Parts: sequence; C-alpha cells; structure tokens
Amino acid sequence: MFTDYKNITIVGSAGSGKTTLIKHIFLQAIQIKSKIPILIELRNLNEYNGDLEKLITDKILKSKVKPSDTIFKRTLESGKFLFLLDGYDEIFSDKKQEINRQIELFVDSYSKNSFLITTRPGSGIESFPRFYDFKVCSLNDDDVIGFISKIVDEEEKKERVKQIVLDPKNSNYYEFLRNPLLLSMFIMAFENHPEIPKRKSAFYRNVFDTLYSRHDGITKNSFPREKITKLQRDDFEEVLSVFSYLTLIDGQYSFTYEYLTDVLNRVKSTSDYEFITEELIYDLHTSISILILDGFEYSFPHRSMQEYFTAVFINKLPTEKKHKAYKNLSSVLEESSTDNSFTF
Repeated sequence: MFTDYKNITIVGSAGSGKTTLIKHIFLQAIQIKSKIPILIELRNLNEYNGDLEKLITDKILKSKVKPSDTIFKRTLESGKFLFLLDGYDEIFSDKKQEINRQIELFVDSYSKNSFLITTRPGSGIESFPRFYDFKVCSLNDDDVIGFISKIVDEEEKKERVKQIVLDPKNSNYYEFLRNPLLLSMFIMAFENHPEIPKRKSAFYRNVFDTLYSRHDGITKNSFPREKITKLQRDDFEEVLSVFSYLTLIDGQYSFTYEYLTDVLNRVKSTSDYEFITEELIYDLHTSISILILDGFEYSFPHRSMQEYFTAVFINKLPTEKKHKAYKNLSSVLEESSTDNSFTF
C-alpha cells in the first residue's frame, strides 16, 4: 500500500472498522519488518502541553524504541517509521488549525517516513496536501457471509444468522448490517434477540441487555456472578446515560481512573443511587464489560455506545430540560468537533 501511496487518509463512518484496520496495518508492519509502526491517538493533543513532534518523541523514548532523542531524530530523518495517526475527527475545533499546522510541518520535516490518518467523514481531512483519500466501503453480501462465518462457530447458529441477515423481507435494514460494528453487535445479541430491530438504537439496547445478562448465568463453580454494587439493569443504564452525557460534554472518549472516579462521583451526588465508586467501576469493567481497559485508560467498546447512552439521557428528560440539554451538547459539539456524523 505505502509503495504506491506514501501518505494516506482512511475515511469511514462509526463502526466501519477504521481502528481494526489501523491495528492490522500496525501488526503487518511489524511482521514484514518494512518500517517501525508508531500509533498516535490524535485526541491526546487536545490537552497535551506540547506539539505533535514532542508527543511522538515522548512516546518513542518512553517505550524505548530508540534509546535517545539524538538517535531518534536521526532515524526520523532516514525515513524508518510508519506513523499511524488515529482519530483526526476527535481533535477539538479550536485546536484543529494549530494541530493541522503541526501535522503538515512534521510530515514535511520528515517526508521520508510514511503516514496514515484515520477519521470519520466531515472532519475536513480532505484538504490535507500530499495525502490520498481512501473510503471504507460497506460490506457486500459476500463480506457479510464471510464475516458471520468467521465470528460464529456453531454451524446451526451460523446458518440461522445468515438466513435472517440475507432474508429479502429484511432488505429495509440491510444498511445497518453492512456496518461491521452493528453486524457484530447483532451476532452477539442474537441468542436473546433473534430478529433485526427496525431502529438502530435497538441494536445498542439489545447489546447492552446482552452484556448485562451475559454474566447472570451460573458459572462453572455453580455460583451466579452478581454485580457487587447490587444495582439493577435500569440503574446501570441510568448511571451510564448521565455519565455519557457529562463526558461527551467534556469532549472525552477515553477516561483515566481518576477522571472516571470524578465523573461517577458527580453522577452519584446528583442521583438517589447508593454505590461505592470503586465497586461501580469494577462492575462496569468486569461484571458487564461495558467499559474496556486499554493500558491506563477506560473507554466504551466503541464511541457510538457513548453517543447512544447520551441519547438515552436526553430522551428521558422533561421537555423543557430536554431542549436545554440538547442545545448545550449541540453547542459543545459544534465548537469541539467538525465531525458531521455524530450518531447520538
């Protein structure tokens, strides 16, 4: 790929597989030993005290890919790296012009390296000079069949899923199932919800139901796994909806333990729920697996889950508060993002 196109942008909607693709490219680069892959999440620049080059330098030296700043700069100039810049759409609007300048300067200064940037549509990435745009396509029928075959092991279940997904009676919902994220969610929730919901929001509700109830069965030691906070399904949804609204207002899509604790304490102070915050974090991460721990940061399985719970929060508000909450969030999103495809 990088033989023909040195600098690439990958544009795809939520759940289209951009992050999976960039991880695949990362691993492939290691396997074929062509260039040293460096993965940078661009959202980290929003609050970072420094520029892109400093962030990359810190990451390289911290991970001990290169032993010193001098050797790293020399390797940079020789073009030994593949820089994978993930999540251009997560850069705040007020930072975008400056960060664009930093990216262009870095690319120009070390032009012998290869660069790949991922983004959702509408982020303005198309204006980047010397970058070739590639769009993530929806799955076709053959892709869907192959996807199901790889994910589902049991033959009978595999055939039932294929039959429902490809049934002409469900043609109105094909667009949902041409998205890898929504298709995988449907497969995961299939046992409890063996039908195609008419609304996309129902996919997320079904997935949350599945995640919540998945651990309610009897374990191999014959003990039911309980939620240590003693909260019920609707309680978790209520907490997650408030949490998602507050974090989306903050423009945060991944959460340190300290930030997670702080926001959940805010949720607790404005609700009637009694829980120990540390126990709630355990339940969200371990008992339900609605929050994933990657390194030192927690996040939802996909950013669109956070948007779904935010929509749940606004939807349940009284009319006058609903308008205010929606207006507040819309203003923040307009100021903090140029992404026009928010699904919430």
